[in-house]
Amino acid sequence: MNALGDQQRYVASRRRFLRDGVVGAGALAGLAALDVDALAAGQDGQSIDFWQYKYTSGTPGDKALKDAADRFKAKTGITVNITFKSAEGIQQAVTAAASAKSGFDAMLWWSGPTARDQGRLGDVLALDSKFPASTFAHKANRLAQSFKGKTYGLTFTGGTYFLVYNATILKKAGLADDAIPPADENPLKWDAFVEICQKVQQNTSVKAPLMWANKEGYFNEWWFYTLQAQAFDTAKQVQDINLGPKSWVNPQIVRAMGAWKELYDKKLFYPGGEVIAYEQHVRQLASGQVALSAYFDVQGATAAARKVYGNSNIRFSKIPAHRTDTKQWNALCNDVNSLYVSSWTTKQKAALAWLTYLTTPQQMTAWAKATQEVPGDDRWNPKVISDPQTQLLYKGLSEKSTVYPYDFVNQIQYASLLKNGILFLNGSWSAEKLLQQFDKADKQFAKQGG
Repeated sequence: MNALGDQQRYVASRRRFLRDGVVGAGALAGLAALDVDALAAGQDGQSIDFWQYKYTSGTPGDKALKDAADRFKAKTGITVNITFKSAEGIQQAVTAAASAKSGFDAMLWWSGPTARDQGRLGDVLALDSKFPASTFAHKANRLAQSFKGKTYGLTFTGGTYFLVYNATILKKAGLADDAIPPADENPLKWDAFVEICQKVQQNTSVKAPLMWANKEGYFNEWWFYTLQAQAFDTAKQVQDINLGPKSWVNPQIVRAMGAWKELYDKKLFYPGGEVIAYEQHVRQLASGQVALSAYFDVQGATAAARKVYGNSNIRFSKIPAHRTDTKQWNALCNDVNSLYVSSWTTKQKAALAWLTYLTTPQQMTAWAKATQEVPGDDRWNPKVISDPQTQLLYKGLSEKSTVYPYDFVNQIQYASLLKNGILFLNGSWSAEKLLQQFDKADKQFAKQGG
């Protein structure tokens, strides 16, 4: 299925389930249970290693995965050993595991460039022949797990980038309580957003308005792909540049990069963020060192900040729009994370059974209830998302026909952005030079079989 068709099917199915709840899920649940039983047959007593980068120890997601592992063992006799791998080092850890042909049997990691790179390298299994078609039929954004026509990952979570902000700090800056719109309305226009950041900078004691923990380059990515998409009318136009025949050296993208750089030049990002690690963002927001951030995780920084400031004071909105003259200016980015099986595992059936079990409707619903995050699956019960702000955030994701995927990118250009993005921000490189590197990465990826 092509990217736009995949999005439209996902949007339609999510609308239906938001409206109808879990009508029809019982029959599908029975099917999924049979698949787990068949895959797990004869695997009693096996022990598999499962890596996940997303949930640190003690978080609701960590507990939900461990609870699922306990239920899975009771059902199948298979033990799942769950290990958290920091986002700061997961790429290196997977590379080392692939070299040693050991370390994990299954894994939860992000999609897009990861799926394409690991598929190209042969480090993860192509799953198409391992599952019946019904295993994939309900999954969001399957394109994000595909490489050369094969599917390498099973979508686990669906989400969107958003602006998270501390209303307490904004109030101290002299801003009205409704200065930033709620998550299901149109975003702030760019000038208004910059003005809010500057008022926080001028009128409060916080170190900086915006979070900037960019040691691994992830904040470069989140800003870049959100602002890039706002410059176009359709997801197809973005796809034609990101993995298609068109050049990255495009005036619309250069303009988007100008908005990104404006935040840096006006010193609106946390100072020294170039060397601050990903995990430290939690402390930046929760400690009040920053007031706003482009982010996507309702469980990490957001949950930590809510414990300090209260649920009502940590709020969500769409990413501010640097252009309002395109059809995607108020669109939401669809970001997914996926489950993988290592290509070297000697416990393939047990690993496949674990993935299948995790993505049954019952487990998706239990996980969503525990974490308040959305599975990349249209069979779970949306009524278990109880937080009103989170409902607004995901309501916007599920009901917008112009949702665009961020992951039309390959690992080589992704690495180029993470490594060289700071050279653009600090003025060492022009926007055109960085984008020329992206064109070069496209060609290199094609030579490697992309």
